[in-house]
Amino acid sequence: MTTTIQTTTSTLVAYVMQTGGSPSLLFRTSRGNLLFDCGSNVSLMDKLYAGGITGLKAAFISALDDTHAGACSRLFMSVPVSMVFDSMEGTNASWYKDYVFSLTSKRYNMSKSSYSEGGLRIDVLLRNRSATFYRFTFGNFSLAYLGGCGRDCIGGYLNKSYGVYIVDDDVISDDLMVKYMPSGLIIPGYGNETVGIARKYGIQCHSMRKDGDMMFTSDGSSTKSG
Repeated sequence: MTTTIQTTTSTLVAYVMQTGGSPSLLFRTSRGNLLFDCGSNVSLMDKLYAGGITGLKAAFISALDDTHAGACSRLFMSVPVSMVFDSMEGTNASWYKDYVFSLTSKRYNMSKSSYSEGGLRIDVLLRNRSATFYRFTFGNFSLAYLGGCGRDCIGGYLNKSYGVYIVDDDVISDDLMVKYMPSGLIIPGYGNETVGIARKYGIQCHSMRKDGDMMFTSDGSSTKSG
């Protein structure tokens, strides 16, 4: 992650990071840093420190499982977090006990359908025990993150206007591409089949495991960030 990015009220900077398991998303807004999911290994900590991130306004956890929240306990004990939003549906897993023990910030049930911070609007379009489907908008910029959502649970929530999708490989199909035609795809794995489907329809597809993390801004620019 670069350290030269400056966020203003007119520009949103987003990082999509591979941290084991699910991706992690970091939004740098004029009102603070917002993190979505922690992944399952400690590489997130290194990336946050490298980017000069020393505190978070809020952390949103898509699903309380090891894939999305396994590294949270390390994060919460190392980086000040003002608020944490999750489903509050606990498990008996050891990582969850560490997660609860490490919480020193205010914890909220992710029950609202929308949030707004620093000009960024966050819409929770779908939420169940194992997944959350977010839409992020900032001016004309639009990003959809299907946090744990499989093909069988997205149904009519997709929309052509969402722009770039961050999505697991198994969600992508010819039918979805024909129906929704996103402007771009970001996938956590290699996804050779997904890349092939995207190229067939002229859609840019970025494989995080192959091509690295992604940084892009609301003005339309994007680069690999590591």
